[in-house]
Amino acid sequence: MTSMLWAGVAWAIWVWLPPALRRRVATGLRRSRARPALRACEASDLIDLLALSARRGASLGESLGRCVRFSPPERSELLAPVERALALGTSATDAVRLAAIDPATPLGLALDALADAAASGRPLAAELDRIGADLRRLDSQELTARARRLSVWLSGPLVMCHLPAFALVAVVPSLLAVLGP
Repeated sequence: MTSMLWAGVAWAIWVWLPPALRRRVATGLRRSRARPALRACEASDLIDLLALSARRGASLGESLGRCVRFSPPERSELLAPVERALALGTSATDAVRLAAIDPATPLGLALDALADAAASGRPLAAELDRIGADLRRLDSQELTARARRLSVWLSGPLVMCHLPAFALVAVVPSLLAVLGP
């Protein structure tokens, strides 16, 4: 009964939405399923793979080449331009700038920090470990924030389904008894 009431309320809200808003909601839901950018945990996996390669003595270009070869296509497409630019002999900072990676994303921030480390001569493995830890902490903060918002969304079925049912079962009969003949 409760799930049918909830489905009816959701359908009524959907029907009352203007068509333009309905399309925007539907395309927004489709976009959230297809994630073109890497999340922080996926970027930290790539950074850990780069760190493993750097600890074995590989340069930044060799490490990126291994990540491109051994990563899934959606991840390797992001790193391939940087790896190609490094193979052609450009500096690490120029190679990161040439890539089509948004600097606001976790992977963009990580590559900028790597380029700075390569330009300044700091050891890449230590920098990669630090970046990976930062990305894992960022992902943990995102998950914590999503979990906090979930409690608000879970109160929706209580308000939309259980309270009206309680009113129908407990309040309405008592009102009818008081108001009745």
